[in-house]
Amino acid sequence: MENGWSVLPPERNRCMSQLPPVSWPGLAFLVLILALIVYIILVNRHLDSFDRVFIAEMALCVYLLFLALAWTLRLFRLVGWGLTCAGLAPLLAALCALIAVLSNFRAKPDGVPGRMIVLGLQLPHGRMPLDLEARLRCARNAARQNPGSLIVLSGGNGNDARPAEAAAMRDWLLGEGIAVDRLLVEDRSVDTEDNFRKCARLIPAHEPLLIVTSDYHVFRARKLAAAQGFSRVQALACPSSRLLLPANLLRETVALLYQTVTGAI
Repeated sequence: MENGWSVLPPERNRCMSQLPPVSWPGLAFLVLILALIVYIILVNRHLDSFDRVFIAEMALCVYLLFLALAWTLRLFRLVGWGLTCAGLAPLLAALCALIAVLSNFRAKPDGVPGRMIVLGLQLPHGRMPLDLEARLRCARNAARQNPGSLIVLSGGNGNDARPAEAAAMRDWLLGEGIAVDRLLVEDRSVDTEDNFRKCARLIPAHEPLLIVTSDYHVFRARKLAAAQGFSRVQALACPSSRLLLPANLLRETVALLYQTVTGAI
């Protein structure tokens, strides 16, 4: 104790001087990435299994986590630039994919054609999510504009514990007064690509088609429809939950990149 102040032992001073200095902006970025990881896990906790898109999202977060650690520990010159250069092309590709997703965010049709496909969404614990209800409201309103239109409800993922997405969608529209003879159920598909693959067996691909789906989903849905031979496609972007929008945009961006690389789009 000197003049009322405690003095650290020399050994402790030497140990503390050997610790790397911390970058506070880097630490804030690190906390942000950790929060993003927790957010994605919570949003996707209803999934029956971790699909390829979820794994790709986690891989991107792990990459950003290492980048944040390098920044926080002021090791950016040694590690951060290498990680940045290695991930620059994927990050730029992800930015382009995000811009593409946002480009169709307000898509509206010129009119309601004689065929429309309403894309399903997983039913966590058998309950209909808000985004799927929004799609069905859009489909109901479009159906009332063209009373002669045929509505294809596409979505499977059913099991003994819960109905298929298409079955739940049919029941909802029947409750809204849509005639049963206007509803065509496709309840075997497992993802968006499979939606259009199986719908192509039910309706002619050369006829005008309206895709009804969530705003964040429109761009990829149109691309996958074109890949299955649907050549005269319009889309109706339905409003989605803003609370889940960051997770949905990230998921769509990763899915768009993945399906572009694999040739699905």
